[in-house]
Amino acid sequence: MEDMISYYEKCWMKLYPEMKSIEELNTYLKKVFGKSLKEKLQNERVEKVSVKEYNRNLKMFLDDNMLENMRFSRFYGPIMVEYIENLPKYIEKTMIVKNIKLFMESMILQLSDLMCSIAFRTMVFEINNAKNKNLLKGESPEERYKYFNNELLDDYQYRKSLYSEYCFLVETLDECAKNFVKYIEEILVNTSKNMCRIQSDVNSNIELGKLINIEFALGDTHCRGKSVAKLIFENTIIYYKPRNSIIDNKFQSVLNLINEKGILSGRKYRVMNIHGTSECGWFENIKYEECRSIDNVHDYYLKIGGLIGILYFFNATDFHHENIIACAENPMLIDLESIFSVEMKSKVFDENSAYNNAIEYLKSSVQSIGILPNKLHIGDLDDKYETGGIVYKEKQVAPIKSLKVVNDASDGIRTELVNSIIEGNLNAPKYNGNIINPKEYVEDIKEGFRLVYKWILGNKKEFIEFVETSFSETKIRIILKPTFMYAQINSIAKHPNFMSSEDENELINARIGIYADNIDIIKSEIRSLKRYEIPYFSALFNEEKLFDEDENVLESRLIISPQLLFRNKVCKATEIDLNNQIDFISISFLSKNPEELRTGIHYVEDAVEIINTDSYLNVAKEIGDYLYSIAIIGENQHGKSDATWIGSAVSKIDVNDWTYSVSDLDLYNGNSGIALFLLNLWKVTKDKKYLDLAIQAAELIISIIKNKTFNHSTLIGGFNGIGSYIYIISKLVVNTNDEYFYSTLIESIDLLEERIEAASEMDLVAGASGMLAVLLNVYSEIDDKLIKEKVKPLLYMLFYKIQENVKSGGKLIRYSGFGHGIAGCIPYLYKLYLIDENREVYQLFSELLSYERDHFYSKEEKDWVMSDDEVNYSKAWCHGAPGILLEKIILKELGYEDEYLDQEIKVALNNIKKKCIGNNIVYCHGDIGNLDIIQYAAKISKDEKMIKECSNTYDKLFQLHIKNNWNSEASAYSKCKGIMVGVSGIGLSLLRMINKYDIDDFLWLS
Repeated sequence: MEDMISYYEKCWMKLYPEMKSIEELNTYLKKVFGKSLKEKLQNERVEKVSVKEYNRNLKMFLDDNMLENMRFSRFYGPIMVEYIENLPKYIEKTMIVKNIKLFMESMILQLSDLMCSIAFRTMVFEINNAKNKNLLKGESPEERYKYFNNELLDDYQYRKSLYSEYCFLVETLDECAKNFVKYIEEILVNTSKNMCRIQSDVNSNIELGKLINIEFALGDTHCRGKSVAKLIFENTIIYYKPRNSIIDNKFQSVLNLINEKGILSGRKYRVMNIHGTSECGWFENIKYEECRSIDNVHDYYLKIGGLIGILYFFNATDFHHENIIACAENPMLIDLESIFSVEMKSKVFDENSAYNNAIEYLKSSVQSIGILPNKLHIGDLDDKYETGGIVYKEKQVAPIKSLKVVNDASDGIRTELVNSIIEGNLNAPKYNGNIINPKEYVEDIKEGFRLVYKWILGNKKEFIEFVETSFSETKIRIILKPTFMYAQINSIAKHPNFMSSEDENELINARIGIYADNIDIIKSEIRSLKRYEIPYFSALFNEEKLFDEDENVLESRLIISPQLLFRNKVCKATEIDLNNQIDFISISFLSKNPEELRTGIHYVEDAVEIINTDSYLNVAKEIGDYLYSIAIIGENQHGKSDATWIGSAVSKIDVNDWTYSVSDLDLYNGNSGIALFLLNLWKVTKDKKYLDLAIQAAELIISIIKNKTFNHSTLIGGFNGIGSYIYIISKLVVNTNDEYFYSTLIESIDLLEERIEAASEMDLVAGASGMLAVLLNVYSEIDDKLIKEKVKPLLYMLFYKIQENVKSGGKLIRYSGFGHGIAGCIPYLYKLYLIDENREVYQLFSELLSYERDHFYSKEEKDWVMSDDEVNYSKAWCHGAPGILLEKIILKELGYEDEYLDQEIKVALNNIKKKCIGNNIVYCHGDIGNLDIIQYAAKISKDEKMIKECSNTYDKLFQLHIKNNWNSEASAYSKCKGIMVGVSGIGLSLLRMINKYDIDDFLWLS
């Protein structure tokens, strides 16, 4: 028994890979269940549950042909009969159903689909099990499937054995059938009592007629089998929602207020017809209608903007495309459960830090409502899944894989995970049969938002009083986790391994809480998930209490009441916030192809003009002041002020997604790079506000070092990873001579050995070569005995790491470039060699230099290919001739010479001048980076003519794209705040091109 428990413990650890040990898992499980994993497993094996007797079938309701076409119905049919047999009498008593027989058939088929979805994977497992045991009869896979479905499952003893084996599944199916029938009865009795009011309030006094059918599965299932239901009457369609409709009615009153005040320049919202009780509500069927004129289209998007304004102040979330129907010029919101969204009180690390303040700012922005376009970056799909209430695509590949049935109706039936196709919804307006692109109507959206926001801004007291009076005591749904997280757990828990016992099913569902603190919430979630439903929580508008699906008050509390959160947001409304939110709207529609980002300039040869660089400093200060004005400030747990920014992220720009996120911490696109620019700006201007902000930006990094929380990343490179943290801290040490930064640098160096050992990347940007470059710079730039003693062993540790990768044919030697290949390693190996002339280091340096020349240089093209398996030529620092030139110039500066070096420099320079200028503006793969490299080459070679050419070319770039345009609406890269593809990089390039200042050579980590 003990050996068996030990085996199962190991199996369960694989299902909780986040847990580092069985002790950690047991600590969590004891919090949730009061039992360890071993105790749960022992309990499961001791307390076997007896199963009810189910010995009737569906033949009394359905003919054989219908039964045969229902997958595995003879397994769950006897359970279903327990609850549906009395339903016809109940239907007859309500007197509203037209044809009871047809109605019953529909109810049975829908319940069958629901029960089959729960039992399906178990049945697939069992048909394969029966096949392996030669229990199936028939000459073909299809005949054997029919035998299992129609004969074997109809055998009482065989079915009873399955019921005994999968007792938890049977209990779940029993509860499912009971809840489904109970919900049908609820709908029928409530509807029959309210027919007159439904007809008058919802259907404009037009007769409903008899009820023909009810369609379920129109949304998530909550609260014991309840979901939105479609009531199909003889003359119309009405939607039934199993909750009170006060929140929906009151929202219509807000729309009426907007209409009465004439806020949208005379355009009026269409309000929805609703009838509700304290328990439920009936909603009109909103029909999709095309726009009748182009003015209708403008009005539609103006109203969308106004709705975004209302929902912004209501702290709404989750308004995706399935929640909006385009009804001519009217965008109709059909699900208002997620307005007044509030989060739970929870333990947050450094909750007052700038980073957490930035996260909260993003959460409260219009970007989080769900209406604006957004792209989900999940998996490795080339086309990212677009969400948003106004996004329309006829078909999209789902970002999360779901189960698909393969070899259906055969004894080889199975499931496999696939990215399914999601069809478009009714959220996008049409005109003349054509879907409208919302990008063409962004100005209407912004204008609608502006009109509503400005009215609220000027009438704060009136608006607060109206909303608080309207929604007082209203129940609000609280969404604690994204629905897809619950759905993923539900999918896993349908595996037959979790269908035998309640304990094992609870154990897999407990995964939902592994990152949460609120045990009462986790327990409530598990109770819902065991029924394969989406957990449901609610709160009253004016209270912090949280209720579960059964109206029980939980110990956990909201961080603030929905009412107070609403009031605070309205009170804090300002013109500045209005402009910020309009910027969020603009950025959500921003889309740029590479051609649009091209600067189009050419390298200026034979230039003799002396450039006046005075205006360069003025623009650099403009950028510094801009970063100062938009910084999000906080305070960390050590009492230190810190800062961060929000902006477009490089990782998303690659798929043309410019929506905002919190700045990273690295040199490439984050705080390290921003701090480096501000530090250098202070060096030039002596304005202490820039130094203070640079230190605040670095403080987020310092906090991570002092708390030893590097766990989020295994990258150690100079631009992405821990190396970039050390680089900026070392610059603060050099420029301030402050003991605080010195001690932090020592602490960070002391943490490196374990990180270097675990590193898998070898390149300059993210891996060992980058860390080598950074530590070599620290070693040479900071004249400190202790630092040198600590750094030197790490240098050789990195060397051996790189050497091992090269010998094993690793990724490093697959690419030629400076950022991602051997060009970014070669010069730093030589620099390491110069410290104490280690011959082993020189040998690897020499081998890599020869390898680069033999494998990557094309004599025909006079250029370097990107990699050893594809003949592509790049034009950037990270890949291509500019990075190759940088490698050669560093070697030249270090004093290295051989018979090929000067010619390689000449070829690379010629390539950059002819092919690599005019691409885009940024450092990584654009003009300012390539011009910086040319200028470096000119300085090392003391080529005054080339220095002037470079200055003239840069000035052309400055006049056309930087001077008056660095922060324009059209300048996409201004949306990034970092150094390699953002405004900090533009600012630093301005300082570097002035020439008379000693500005850090960050592009090569010097």
